[in-house]
Amino acid sequence: MNRKEKQRRAQRYLLALARLERKCEEAARWESIAEGSDPGGKNQVKVAALHIRAECEELTCQVQELRGDLMRAIGGMNNEKYREVLEALYLAGDSVADFCRQKGWSKRYTLQLKARALDALDL
Repeated sequence: MNRKEKQRRAQRYLLALARLERKCEEAARWESIAEGSDPGGKNQVKVAALHIRAECEELTCQVQELRGDLMRAIGGMNNEKYREVLEALYLAGDSVADFCRQKGWSKRYTLQLKARALDALDL
């Protein structure tokens, strides 16, 4: 697997997490509508809310599986800096700019380190 494929695979977790957050917000909106809706239409709204909440539960399982795979792969790395940069950028969801500020590293160095870490990642 090349670097781009590894990067896409690692980013799948972040994308799935964002999708889960949006779906849960949608479920909360539908549940709120169900609480305030008139008795005649309440059942349909509640059913819609329940379906969306079920989707949230399915997405939660997917996100947990992706995170577990990524954590195992990153945790198995011998290089501490590689682990640190991948954990921050993929597991914690930090931006490159924020991570650079925290570490006092240049963007160029961080991106080079990220590239080397992805090359070494066993996904």
